[in-house]
Amino acid sequence: MPTDLGMQLVTHQTGPLGQKVQRLLIEETAAIDRELYLGIVLDRAAAKLVFMASQAGGMEIEEVAAKDPKAIHKAYIDPGVGFQPYQARELAFCAGAEADTDCRRGEVHDRNLSRLYRDGRDG
Repeated sequence: MPTDLGMQLVTHQTGPLGQKVQRLLIEETAAIDRELYLGIVLDRAAAKLVFMASQAGGMEIEEVAAKDPKAIHKAYIDPGVGFQPYQARELAFCAGAEADTDCRRGEVHDRNLSRLYRDGRDG
């Protein structure tokens, strides 16, 4: 892993020229029950942020989108009202939350992630 530092990383997201790896985040190994995908991107066509969630975590999300677009659930964020609790619950449910407590945890997580994206972009 340490040899990745300084290399040119080429992915679907970086384009053919790639990006130089300038930092690495190394975490302690954890027992993972399942992996989910959760992300926020700008949908330029809709001119809105879109929150995406999928049970197909641990995979290239571009591959998931190409093979099974219905596996990715989206919630568009209206800039006038922001990310709403009902959207967080819907995404948590679609991402596989099995109990009400999982949905509440997902709602808090999703709202925090939305705030983090907004604050990071503005700051």
